[in-house]
Amino acid sequence: MSTEVAAKPHNDILTPVFRIAFVQLFEAKSYNGGKPEYAMTMIYPKDENSKLVGLMREAGIDDTSIRASYSQDAVLLGPDGKPIINPRSGKPYNTFGTLKRGVASAAGEEFGLESCQNPAFVQALRKPYRSGDDGTYGMKDGFGADVVFIKATSKRDQPELLDQNKKPITQERLLYGGCFARAVISFAGYDPAKQKKAGQKGVGCYVRLVQKIADFKSFGGGGSKASLVDDLPSAAPAEPTSGSTGGGAPQIGGW
Repeated sequence: MSTEVAAKPHNDILTPVFRIAFVQLFEAKSYNGGKPEYAMTMIYPKDENSKLVGLMREAGIDDTSIRASYSQDAVLLGPDGKPIINPRSGKPYNTFGTLKRGVASAAGEEFGLESCQNPAFVQALRKPYRSGDDGTYGMKDGFGADVVFIKATSKRDQPELLDQNKKPITQERLLYGGCFARAVISFAGYDPAKQKKAGQKGVGCYVRLVQKIADFKSFGGGGSKASLVDDLPSAAPAEPTSGSTGGGAPQIGGW
């Protein structure tokens, strides 16, 4: 039996924008004899001083979405302390803080609120968000002390993959490590002891849908080159033509 738990509708969260890495969303793969899975890694800035913020601006991500990607509030708040409403959805912007509260909620559901109010238990719990300099990816491009990453997987179904216009993405080269995306994810607690296995209790992250938001410089030099097109000079015609004009979670300390 997999440790992945079927997501409840209220656990489906639309993430803030992130930079995607280690894209394994077109074919499920198995590692060390485990069950094949789809996977990706979401990279977020730790705060407004992260160099990732500058890269997001360079990619054309709007400032409100960028702030949502590192805000620790449950929803993005304006100067008046009220939630900022996304004009496209009519709903408040989810933030990185929204994701952390989703983790806390899943932990409370799996392990009980009493356990999750114990700082020692919270400290020992394996959480899906980790510092970019924790050693998992070493000196890989895109990681470092100024970012946080979350690995999301799916052992059941291939996540739905959409482009900026909500059209299906079917070519791997169009969704690559280094571009920007957002996703619909779920969190669920797991306890290996319930399956009579050794291991650390924790909360996993599971991906349901990924939407590409913007092209950008790819990790490793591959991926789409669409972001470079605007930097190229327009081609001049071979011969000038006359007249032509041209072309809700528990309040848990330590989370």
